[in-house]
Amino acid sequence: METKQRKVLVGNPTYLQANGLVRYNEEGRPAKSQLVYTIMNFPFRCNLRCLKCYREPAKHQETLDTDTRKRIIRESRDLGAAVLGIPGEGEPFFYFDEIQPVVEYACSQGLITLLYSNGTLFDEERLRFLYDHNVSLIVSCDSLKPDTFRDLTKGDVGRVREGLEMAREVYQPSVRREGETTYTRLGLISIVSEQNMGDIAELSEFTGYDFFHIVNTLVRIGGGEDNWESLIGNHQYTEYMETAKRYTDTFLGGITTPWEDGNCAAFHNGITITTNGDVQICPAVVKKPIGNAKTMSVEEIWGKQQELVKKINFWCIARRPDLEAYLKEFVGF
Repeated sequence: METKQRKVLVGNPTYLQANGLVRYNEEGRPAKSQLVYTIMNFPFRCNLRCLKCYREPAKHQETLDTDTRKRIIRESRDLGAAVLGIPGEGEPFFYFDEIQPVVEYACSQGLITLLYSNGTLFDEERLRFLYDHNVSLIVSCDSLKPDTFRDLTKGDVGRVREGLEMAREVYQPSVRREGETTYTRLGLISIVSEQNMGDIAELSEFTGYDFFHIVNTLVRIGGGEDNWESLIGNHQYTEYMETAKRYTDTFLGGITTPWEDGNCAAFHNGITITTNGDVQICPAVVKKPIGNAKTMSVEEIWGKQQELVKKINFWCIARRPDLEAYLKEFVGF
């Protein structure tokens, strides 16, 4: 009987720990002093209208120039960063020409890039560029059922399936097995809601051995806030957490980049710089800038982030039920 394989996404905390890219403290936990993730956004352009989208409060058109982005990558690398994250304020393939030189530079500096996409605009040439430049590709898909997908995104899941299969073919050479672990550079991210709770098992089955499945819970920001009642329905939030934990390939259902202790690495060991240079405390907390990368060095940004992490000390700040009040009282926003 074949042993069940554990899947690991290149660029996720598990991969970084296994490959010696993370420093540890005396307690054997990832050192809080190390910057690991630098997350960067590009202008908002998207062809879907997702009910869950947390970007609604902060859709920027002003953007950092390429030289500034390269400076941020270089300074991040000097502080120990191993990963550049591009979650996208919209769909990154809409502004691929702007992303291309940034991805090339990150690769030249030895960084892994995590790029998020909805998968509807893939073509083989651009996928091969990403593959050749050390990019792990994470595709968002909350249901393979056409009606459910349309209800959640106003889009066509058929285009997403085509994109997923194209990515699967291009990225196939990157999949490797070492003992009971399968390393891959493909991810599928799904957010559990009332509409798709029954579809997560099918999505998990679709991922097979080559897609790392990230199953998250809703963030009550932007569209998630506006559509909260319909997305949550009659279920308790804990039920969604349980579903996420059951199917996710991460250590913890509910977040994308958890350390083994459950803390979010993007918050505890990362910085987030949005399209216009505003510095956010995490990728999902989009309305509370703590500075701007145009006038701050990465060392200054990282110092400010560490101060806030000490104050907040919560596994995932974006998922605090009392987020607005908490930030106002304890952080001073």
